Amino acid sequence: MKAPRIVAMFVLTMVALCLGCADDHESPLQPTPVSTAKVELLNPNGGSFFATKIIDIRWAASPEIVSFRLYSSSNRGGYWRDITYGRYIPFISWQWDVGMSRDDRVVLDTPDYLIKVVGYDGSGNAVAEDVSDPPFMLYYSNPVK
Repeated sequence: MKAPRIVAMFVLTMVALCLGCADDHESPLQPTPVSTAKVELLNPNGGSFFATKIIDIRWAASPEIVSFRLYSSSNRGGYWRDITYGRYIPFISWQWDVGMSRDDRVVLDTPDYLIKVVGYDGSGNAVAEDVSDPPFMLYYSNPVK
């Protein structure tokens, strides 16, 4: 008869788990804590944005976040392009080379740009993200010679 043996093992397991319980009302099985990790995009964070060829992206993050990836979207988040080229970066800023080489200032094809920063813990798990609040229009400005 295997049923009494299984029940006995279950009871022994539950007793072992409860040995550290403070009172009869405390559950021996505690829920996994939810991550409190946070990341906040500081720049750019909405509105028109003027730049030369390089855009300085900056963010703040809680200490348990050890690396980041950045993405841009030119259609309000419909599609995200990895602008860290598959690398996990350990910094809280990134120089994004927009890749433009045009003369004069031009408005790029859309005023719907967004930047997203994703933070990862030491195990490589994505634990937090932030997206620029309103979309912004990206201008390219070539310095006058």
